[in-house]
Amino acid sequence: MKEVLDEVVDILPSPLDVRPETGTNANGAGEVEIKPDLSAPAARIVFKTLSEQHLGDMSLVRLFAGTIETGKELMNTTHNRTEKLGTLYHLIGKDRVEAKKVVGGDMFGAVKLKETHTGDTLADKSRPVRLAPPAFPSRSRRSASAPRTRVTRRRWSGSEPAARGGSHPGPVLRDQHQGDRWCAGWATSSSR
Repeated sequence: MKEVLDEVVDILPSPLDVRPETGTNANGAGEVEIKPDLSAPAARIVFKTLSEQHLGDMSLVRLFAGTIETGKELMNTTHNRTEKLGTLYHLIGKDRVEAKKVVGGDMFGAVKLKETHTGDTLADKSRPVRLAPPAFPSRSRRSASAPRTRVTRRRWSGSEPAARGGSHPGPVLRDQHQGDRWCAGWATSSSR
């Protein structure tokens, strides 16, 4: 495994070597270039949300510029609301290592973000910028399932928000008349 990681370091570019990300000013006044500069105002995007039973929702975030620490208040420019960062983690396989400080170019996990979900941008109040959300391919498979008992129907109604907040918004649709739930997702030729 060490050899593979050494090759990744040798072959792939560092965040300083890639082209700068572009975003729009949150008030709509033109484009903003975001370089991986540690002294610049922070700009980050949530690219995935995980639900863990004992932690709650963990947002996986890529920090494009700046430096952040636990407890910092940021602006969710997608919903125009303020968020306070809880505990920050570096994810290494299945392990989580608590991080006091995260710098531009890092990917990390943040817990207990109340109003922030997949595709949302968090930025410093001094430079409220909005980044483009990640693009997801269209779903290739769809199937329906219906609860057989009232107990199952109650369980499903409680799990629906967690299913929606996953890695992309809106994978679950409901038929109000029959109580069926339609789930959409991606499939490969081997899973059909």
